[in-house]
Amino acid sequence: MTNTIYAVGLGPGDTMYLTPQAKAIIDNAEVVVGYTLYIDLIRDLCHNKKTIDTGMMHEVERSNLAVEEAQNGKSVAIVCSGDSSVYGMASLLFEIIDKKAYNINVEVIPGITAALSVGAELGSPLTNDFTVISLSNLLTPEQLIIKRLNAAANADMVTVLYNPRSKRRHKLIAQTKDIFLNKNPNKKIVAGYVKNAGRDNKTIWVGLLCNLNLEDIDMLTTVIIGNSQTDIIKGKMITHRGYHTKYEL
Repeated sequence: MTNTIYAVGLGPGDTMYLTPQAKAIIDNAEVVVGYTLYIDLIRDLCHNKKTIDTGMMHEVERSNLAVEEAQNGKSVAIVCSGDSSVYGMASLLFEIIDKKAYNINVEVIPGITAALSVGAELGSPLTNDFTVISLSNLLTPEQLIIKRLNAAANADMVTVLYNPRSKRRHKLIAQTKDIFLNKNPNKKIVAGYVKNAGRDNKTIWVGLLCNLNLEDIDMLTTVIIGNSQTDIIKGKMITHRGYHTKYEL
C-alpha cells in the first residue's frame, strides 16, 4: 500500500525468528528504514530496495525520514528489534504523523519480543502473571522506574527487565536486585538472563537472584526475576501456574 509505513518487529536477532508476515512486508516494501545494526541483520532481504539507516539515539530522525518517504508515495517498512510496539518505533510514528497532520497510514506488524524469546530460552518463567519494565532512564524518570519495580516486587510478579545495564548506567540494576531481595527474607528468588538472544554468541544463566553477577549484564541482556512460585527444574526457570494445587499430577 502506498503512503503507508509498516512498523515491523524483527524478533530477537536471527531471521529464523522473523514472522512470515514481517518478511512479506519487507519483501514488498520499496524503502526499508532502521537502526544500522537492524538493517545489517536483514541486509539479504533488502536487495534492490532503498535502505535508510541511522545510529543509536536517532529514532526521531529515522521516523521523520520514513514519513518523508511515505509522503512521496512510497511503501515504507521501518524495522525494530523484537516487537515494534514494545519499546519500539510504532508509537513515535503515530505521534509524528498526528502532530504534522499527514495523510499517512501506519500498520503495526508484530514481532517476537525479548520477554517471549528469552522466556523460551530460560524454560517457562512467564506461565502466570508477569510484568515488563525497562531500566532505561533516557525517556522515563528514574524515580518512576523505581516506583514500578517496587510495585512489581510487592505484587509478587515475575518481572522481565529490558535495557538492564549500560556502560554509564550501573546503579538501577543494583537497586532492582536489592528491591526484590528485600521483599523476600529467605532470598531464594530464582532469576535468569539471556545475553545476545537469537545470535551466535548467546549466553544463558539460571540461578538464584542473590548470586546474579551484575557485571555480566549489558544492554544486549534481558533479565527475568521470578516470583514466589518460580523454581529451577532440570536447569530451567519454571513458574508454577497452580495446577499442582488443584489436580494430582
